This record gives sequence, C-alpha cells and structure tokens, in this order.
Amino acid sequence: MIELPPSSAGPSRAAGPCALLAAMVLVAALPARADTADTLLIRIERPEAAYADMGNLPTEVARFVVRLRSREGVPDDPLPSVPANAFDAAKALAAQRTALAGTGAAEAPAGLSAAADRLAAAEAALEKLSPERIEAEGPDMEARYAARPDKAAIERLAPLTAAAGIASEQTLAGKRIEWAIRTALVEREPLRRAGEAGIATIVEDSLRATREASPEDDEPPFQRGPAAQTATLRREMALAQLAPEDVAALLAFYESDGGRAKRDALVAAFAASSDKDGRAAMTEILRAAKGAPGG
Repeated sequence: MIELPPSSAGPSRAAGPCALLAAMVLVAALPARADTADTLLIRIERPEAAYADMGNLPTEVARFVVRLRSREGVPDDPLPSVPANAFDAAKALAAQRTALAGTGAAEAPAGLSAAADRLAAAEAALEKLSPERIEAEGPDMEARYAARPDKAAIERLAPLTAAAGIASEQTLAGKRIEWAIRTALVEREPLRRAGEAGIATIVEDSLRATREASPEDDEPPFQRGPAAQTATLRREMALAQLAPEDVAALLAFYESDGGRAKRDALVAAFAASSDKDGRAAMTEILRAAKGAPGG
C-alpha cells in the first residue's frame, strides 16, 4: 500500500509470534485445493487488494497537497473535486486473469498451493505488527533468519515475485494524482482555456512522461525505488516465516519460464489498468478545475 506521511490514524494492533504460529497452523489444517498456476499466483500476490488500496489515492493525495501548501507556496484556492473509487479493483482483477490466461498453461509445483496459503497467513500476521513490536522483535527475527540454511534461496526468491512491481505501480499512480491536483491548482486559468482535446493531450503527455521517467528522479513521498525495495523486504520477511519446503516450492515456480512469464503478465496488466483508471481520474480532476471559480 502507498505510505503517505503519517496521518491521525493510530498504530495497527500488534500480533506476536504466537499469533503468527496460530494463523499458520490453521492454514495447514485446511483441505487441499486443486489450483491452477494462475489462481495460485493471484493468491500469492493479492493484486486485487493492492489495487483496491489505490481507490482512496485521490482523497489521500489531496490531503497531502493541503499539508504542503504553506511550505511550498501552492495556491490557497479551493481544491478541485477528486473522483471517488477511481481505481476499479474488480475490473483490474478481471483484466489480470485474462492476461494470465493468455500466457498459456504453467506447471504448479507440488506443494505450491499449501505454500501460497502459508505465505498469505504469514503476511497477514506480519501486517498486524506495530512498528514498535517489529523494532522490539527485529533482532531475534534477524538472528533466526540469518541461521536459516535456505537464506540465499529466500533472498533470490523475494525479488522474483511481483511485490516490487505492484508497489512501484501503486506509487506511480499516487505520483500522477498528485501531479493532477497540483496542476489543477497552479494552472487553473490555462485549463479554462483548454478544450477537451487540450486536457486529453495534457493528461496523455503526463502519463507518458511519468511512465518513462527514471525512478531515481521521483520525489517524496512517491518514490518508486524505495517503495519497490520496501515491498521486496516485506516479502522476504514473510518468506522467512515459512518452512524450507514451502520456500523451495515457491522458488521452483518463480524461477520457471512459465512462472516468470505469468509474473510479468500480472504486473503488466496491473500497470495497464492503472494507466486506464489513472487517465480517467486525472482527466476528471483537471475538468473540475477548468470549471471551478477563482484562479
């Protein structure tokens, strides 16, 4: 999920190692399911949840811009209206399923289904840990991780997953919404003079420029590089909670040609949906500014 500067929201409820173990024991007791590589990849990567997180981006980014006004000299004009539910997770998931099906069949290694469930349980438990709890338990977790005989396999596996690619796309979506809101505030008069074709051109130029820009040029808080790195580290932390046989099953899949192709197709479909929904949201923001009073 995109991490904007701290808000008034309180820390998440802490869950320690016992909660993590309990969640994984419950998952281990579930009956086995017959899954395809496509359904397993979606279960592992949870793209629908990641895309749903983007739905509140326009509102959250607007609040962020308000906080920056006094520091950066953004005009103190009324903010343009921002679209609600701008990013449609259900439609995005359907497009992702279609893209995965288009890559053809891929073998799901034995044990991949159970490993996917246990990884989901580990990530859910880790997400409930407060920063304070993570800091307190961090040294012990790192010591256990360092002692694992399959540590190198985990470090090889984490970057092969779609975690970094999805996090990068979430961050890019936030960067684009921020651009649209800032443009709506700063360029209100030029936007009034622009027709529909003019606004469409402005949006397309921004979509292309932000897609082609180097992540090294990103400014806080929408930095794709750090977001991707953080997502990979979180995935690595979750993988370190699994048994070696689970890590081996996941690594076999992600290192296979079929697994790589499906991972790439999933991230590409996520990006395409983000481009489409981002285009609509950016256009709506600029249109709202075009018709707003003041400027």
